[in-house]
Amino acid sequence: MAPVEVVVTADVLVAALSKVSAAAIRFPAVPPKTNDPNADAIGVFVGAEGDFALILSAEILEQVATALLDNRGLAWAFDAVDQAMDVLVGIAEHSHGGIATPADQVTTPPRAGAVAMAALRAVASSDLGSPRTVVTGDPTLQRLDQWRPRGIPWPTEQPVTILSPSRFRDLVEQARWRYRRM
Repeated sequence: MAPVEVVVTADVLVAALSKVSAAAIRFPAVPPKTNDPNADAIGVFVGAEGDFALILSAEILEQVATALLDNRGLAWAFDAVDQAMDVLVGIAEHSHGGIATPADQVTTPPRAGAVAMAALRAVASSDLGSPRTVVTGDPTLQRLDQWRPRGIPWPTEQPVTILSPSRFRDLVEQARWRYRRM
């Protein structure tokens, strides 16, 4: 069975990275869960074992790097940001995910911001299989619950699931505990 391909929005990635030391970027493998659902959402891919594939795009990585470098925010040094990008790409590759080519022609919801649009373009990539999920901290995007890309060929029976970091973490934890009992 193919892994669930999961695009994590830049806001969740930045929130997860903001809780770790720039000098030693590590994420917990789930379970057990921590008090930080954003870090746990990334931790799902650390011990993915073929269940979940982290999907990134160049645009998402650029958004994360920009946020980490911003002097009004975290103001990480360039070397630390470069290391963080390498760690994220490494986690994506290790989970059998990687960097997808965004579907530039896809129609995104009218009120979606830049972070949401980058994630939706990535999850609509023709590089990916099914099922697909977006993990986001954006309440507007979360309210969609499911999304069917428009403007590109898309099977109607394969909606993209949209989850908050805590909901994603909890669903993963429930599924993994269920498998352990068998």
